[in-house]
Amino acid sequence: MRPPDTIQIQLAAKYENLALIRTLIAAALEKVEPAPDLNDLGYNVQLATHEVCLNIIQHAYGHENGCFNIEIELKSNPRAIEINIYDTGQSFDLDAIAAPNLDEPQSHGYGLFIAKQLLDTLEYHSAPSANHWRLY
Repeated sequence: MRPPDTIQIQLAAKYENLALIRTLIAAALEKVEPAPDLNDLGYNVQLATHEVCLNIIQHAYGHENGCFNIEIELKSNPRAIEINIYDTGQSFDLDAIAAPNLDEPQSHGYGLFIAKQLLDTLEYHSAPSANHWRLY
């Protein structure tokens, strides 16, 4: 069994870097053997990662200077993609965030709800040294 393919990058937590992150995920997925659901998987992972990074920019850093370290890892057994995102912004309790009431439309607050729906697992852990998001 060959080792997993991993892309690692540190980026400023800026809106303009969100497109680069989507491009990196697409590049990683090009290494995956074609499958019927690969386009859906790629879209779901890109959108969920976008929403998490947007949350980091807006809430963890409050639009102030900061960065995130991103690891995109392709695993072969079972075949999967895992995204790990680390930031040093303000932490929070993911479990305390209530799902939006879909019967009462609102202008924001859907990002993490969407990410949870698109992924098998969305985990968040906070430590004194960094916050860690794990998407797979």
